[in-house]
Amino acid sequence: MNFHNLLILIIAYALMGCYNPWKPEMGGAGTMMVAELPFTEDYTSLCTQGTNGATSHRSDSTRHDVDLDTRNDIDEPVFAPVSGTLYVHDQSPNSGFGIHANIDLSDGTYILLGHLNEIFVQDGVEVAKGQLIGYEGNTGNSSGDHIHMGRHEGQAWEDAVLGQSIDTLSIRARNYSTGEVDDYPVEDMYCDLPGGDYFMSLLETAKWHPDGSLIMTPDNPDVYIVHDGEKRPFLDESVFWSYGLSFADVALVTDEEMACYDEGPLIDTLASETNEDLIPSFPGGSDALYMGELVKEFSKSDVYAIGDGMAYPVFNWDSLLKMGFGHREIRVVDDGVIDLSSLQVGSCAADMYCVDDQSINTCGGFNSSYNPPVDEGQGGIDDTGQNTGDDTDSDLPVEDTDMPTDTYSDTDSDMVQDTDAVDTDRAIDTVGVLIDTSAPSPLHSDDFMLSWHLPGVDMQSVTLAGVYLSQSGLEEHWTNTMTSAQPDVIGYVRPGVQSGDQFRFSVEYVTVNGIGQSACQAPFPPGTAVGFFSAEWGQDLLAPIMQTNGQGGCEFFLQIP
Repeated sequence: MNFHNLLILIIAYALMGCYNPWKPEMGGAGTMMVAELPFTEDYTSLCTQGTNGATSHRSDSTRHDVDLDTRNDIDEPVFAPVSGTLYVHDQSPNSGFGIHANIDLSDGTYILLGHLNEIFVQDGVEVAKGQLIGYEGNTGNSSGDHIHMGRHEGQAWEDAVLGQSIDTLSIRARNYSTGEVDDYPVEDMYCDLPGGDYFMSLLETAKWHPDGSLIMTPDNPDVYIVHDGEKRPFLDESVFWSYGLSFADVALVTDEEMACYDEGPLIDTLASETNEDLIPSFPGGSDALYMGELVKEFSKSDVYAIGDGMAYPVFNWDSLLKMGFGHREIRVVDDGVIDLSSLQVGSCAADMYCVDDQSINTCGGFNSSYNPPVDEGQGGIDDTGQNTGDDTDSDLPVEDTDMPTDTYSDTDSDMVQDTDAVDTDRAIDTVGVLIDTSAPSPLHSDDFMLSWHLPGVDMQSVTLAGVYLSQSGLEEHWTNTMTSAQPDVIGYVRPGVQSGDQFRFSVEYVTVNGIGQSACQAPFPPGTAVGFFSAEWGQDLLAPIMQTNGQGGCEFFLQIP
């Protein structure tokens, strides 16, 4: 096990609540409740299958659930749409709902989030609405990346296939088609592939942590300490440990939040060999306080995050959870220590340096004028949340193989098909060589070069994505995105290609109105590729074969001769 995987494991097993003076009141199973979409604010998802779907969502455990589309080419973050106790179900990743999370509402019901790729929090811990909890995926009986969401009656610690799907859930969102913000009952949501409604998330998620916080993203081994609006990386674990720090205190954050911080100087010197006071202490009467700690005084309930010269009051328990601090130790100190220290002490009552939703959800925190860097490589594709490796034959509604073909008899096994998804191959960690190029020929005789020539139509972005299958069994998933009003060509180069190797690929546009569509779907004529591929291998010109699926979707296939 490498250092990064060990670190993730340590954090995951440390995520348990230890301080909870606030408990939400819940209604009963027959009471309509409102949840958020499980995506960050402004993420737009196509509802591809709704209640009593044509090919699934017809069993007791699925009838009133919905499918929400996500991209196939990358793992995208999933957030708690409600507050509650989360139960992890990862025992059957290849069947049923796959890896899924049930968030217990303490009223005999729970919110199901199904077909996840990974869950970051420990089983049985409390989570807050807007907290990062995992990655979406394509596990279980699923034909592509998406989130299966519903409210179930039953025991949240049991597999959701044993629960009863109920029709008392509304989802708060903006309907992209109408622009209206509302609480949409799942029974009334128009869901279809490819013509369903797009719903935009209104869920605010964390974009800031106070000074002294240790943060990292789930898919990157680098650990940072937040200091004065910057993220400062540690060279390695030896340097990290030399400062008396613990990986159990590291909070998992999103790439979106990471982009909010300027990059500070690398911490590459052991604590014993540097003059830098990286973790300053602040004497306070009978004790000393250290930057990065969570502390409370003995007879008081107020919790403070100790920064560099500041004691930040934390608004409530949900605020700690939302920052991923539910597992953190809260050190109890003698009464008066905080006031006797040299720290400036904030006040939530006076709205002064209070760690609440307003600060946590704001890039830059209290310094809300901070403008985060813009990732030009993503363009509008993240804003729409649409698949980029899609339009394979698998985006046809898939027949439920557990039911007789001539009946819709209700059995728990008829939940197996979620038809919103389009790519049956889940992405792996290896990445191909990506080059934006219109070069006339490959650089070497065994280089493969693929080019998609675009139509003269204004677009926010264009994404080319696919999979490379070598004769040796290597499988590489790759994607490349260009953002331009009228790009001419987008390309992909793979060195070392041999005779018999295969490629599958597709292209997707994000239109000027922010809607993601494949090259073979509206606003273009169904089944017609708008644009064309050219491919070269050595001195050979190759012609990719277009394969359609009968619903306007398509992909392209090519085998090296």
